[in-house]
Amino acid sequence: MDDGIVVTAMRPGDLFADMEAKLKAIEARIGEPELTFACDCFLRRLEIEQHMMRDTAKQIFSRFNLVGFNTYGEQLNGIHMNQTLTGVMIGRPPLESPPAALDIARKAG
Repeated sequence: MDDGIVVTAMRPGDLFADMEAKLKAIEARIGEPELTFACDCFLRRLEIEQHMMRDTAKQIFSRFNLVGFNTYGEQLNGIHMNQTLTGVMIGRPPLESPPAALDIARKAG
């Protein structure tokens, strides 16, 4: 680490609860996931392996059609962050879109 780097301690929590809740919220907005391209911090992978949670990870990643690779964290506003999962989810909208979604599509298109 360089001099002057700000380090923030974190408290460990449930590795999958927040991630799954956020993926479900996105799925509710965009429909069934066709593909989720993700960049997952290598430290998350180490934690999954150390706590023998590989099967749980596989189930969630499979459910959301998640593919991608491991990274060494990410930069956000000039701050390096670890234990992150970032990505893009491409969904299949339901056959009948709610009226609000149609209005947004008309305005955007």
